[in-house]
Amino acid sequence: MIKILYIHGYGSMGNSRTALEIGRNMIGKAEVFSPAFSNDLEFSENAKKNIEKAKEFILKNDIKLVVASSMGAFTATFISSIPTILINPCLKPSEQLDQRIALNISSEEIEKYREMENRIIPEEYKTMVYGVFANNDELFSYKSLFEEIYDKEKIFTIEDGHRISTENIREVVVPLIEQIINTHNTQSF
Repeated sequence: MIKILYIHGYGSMGNSRTALEIGRNMIGKAEVFSPAFSNDLEFSENAKKNIEKAKEFILKNDIKLVVASSMGAFTATFISSIPTILINPCLKPSEQLDQRIALNISSEEIEKYREMENRIIPEEYKTMVYGVFANNDELFSYKSLFEEIYDKEKIFTIEDGHRISTENIREVVVPLIEQIINTHNTQSF
């Protein structure tokens, strides 16, 4: 049984609906871990702590796959060592934090986020990242940026909003997880 880390988005907590639905549908195939990450993101230092927490959790628990939503997907992009599914990823928090979230965020902190966004992503990781994008995302869409950075062949589009339905979790995300497991099983996953 493989171990999956789910990283929730801003304003959510561990054991979110998405994590629970993945876990219900993967019984006997995978164990889903969904710890709480900081939502106190007006300081980029907390985003960096989330990244370190995720990396440590992966090593300590022998995680083989990461699934992450929204701002949690930004955290997941820093892992760069195992297959990752990004659901409606916030790839540019610098554009969203002061617009979408009622935070008192300084221009200095926005600039620190920009620096984090503009890092170099290892080429070998780009082929391990899958993107799930809702056509009706009411918050934002970074699908075109994902296409520029990652493998265009690994994009899945769904009819949904930012917070995806349990139906799309069951019918799109869970089969994608199973596909990744099967693909990597032959490569000592």
